[in-house]
Amino acid sequence: MHQFLHRALGALKRNRKRALAVAVMAVCCSTTVYGVSASTKTVYIQDGEKTKIIETMKSSPAQILEQADFATGPNSDIRFTGFSGGYGSITVQTTLRVSVTADGQTEYLTLPGGTVSDALGAAGVMLGADDLVNFPPTTALIDNMSLQVDRVHYSYLTATQSTVGPLGSPLDPGATYLQKAVNGKVVSCVLVIAGNNLSAAAASSSSAVSAPSSQVSSAPAASSEPAAPSKPAASSKPAAPKPKTTPKTTPKKTSSTPATPGNFYNPAIAVSKLVPSVPFQLDSRNRPLRYSKIITGRATAYSARKGAHTSTGATVRTGYVAVNPKQIPYGTRMYIITTDGAIIYGYAMAEDTGGFAKVGKTTVDLFYNTESECIRFGARQVNIYILS
Repeated sequence: MHQFLHRALGALKRNRKRALAVAVMAVCCSTTVYGVSASTKTVYIQDGEKTKIIETMKSSPAQILEQADFATGPNSDIRFTGFSGGYGSITVQTTLRVSVTADGQTEYLTLPGGTVSDALGAAGVMLGADDLVNFPPTTALIDNMSLQVDRVHYSYLTATQSTVGPLGSPLDPGATYLQKAVNGKVVSCVLVIAGNNLSAAAASSSSAVSAPSSQVSSAPAASSEPAAPSKPAASSKPAAPKPKTTPKTTPKKTSSTPATPGNFYNPAIAVSKLVPSVPFQLDSRNRPLRYSKIITGRATAYSARKGAHTSTGATVRTGYVAVNPKQIPYGTRMYIITTDGAIIYGYAMAEDTGGFAKVGKTTVDLFYNTESECIRFGARQVNIYILS
């Protein structure tokens, strides 16, 4: 019996040591787990619209991004908020280096992204109606992108005397040319009205034109003295009406002749100051002589802040109008006048659109510089001549 009790006491001592060891191990494990969990943090990494969440024990943004296999470059803008309550966030924004050259000056920009139009706006560059950029306005920006703006200007020139044009071409008196200049340098001169034709049509009573004056001087020489005795009375009376009929017929031909200067569109008569790159002619009622089709519909007016952009990325200005691109595609050249002829909006281009396109009650929305002009215009019926 004594031997049994001794053995039982020994087993109890051994179990107490094992229990103590197990308890010590449990405490160590819980301490380790607590330490690891306390040092593990949750980090949100945001790049544009993408967000990645990781658990990390790292503390610096570079180490955290490396653990997340997040590639960054020399143009990456990294912003770390630090940790608060076991949470932190890192925002990565990649910037682009873009240069804009216009008007002899180059502006160097650092942008988070966007389009060519955004870069031009950031550089404070406004595009004219005919100005050109080496990339379309809606093109997405890339790093080290160089934008070049060429200022294009069209102007009509009428020679008052025989001279030599800017490109060495001869200009006859009365000849009208459409001149194109890029960045102040003339690059082309296109003949609009020939000088001789213009002079002959317009000078019905002028002796400055050589051809009509020679004809007038030759007629009396042929019928001077010999013709007078044979038909004195008959030749004098018929001769008088001929000069009277000649001036009457000449103006009629002049008014209907397409080469008459007044028949060519001049932006001075219109709201729009866009100069067409291809000249076109108007009739006596200020309607185009040539066009592909007419669209008659309701026109309204709108304005926008200076420097705003259209749907195509162009800078707003009179002459750039809003349309339904399904009916009138962007870039369409047109001529707009109210059906009663009271308002000539003039040469325009389809460069914008708006909510009205979905409603369908308005055919075209005309851009004006001020709200007061829009109010005065109101809503009117217009004829839209689609130019060929």
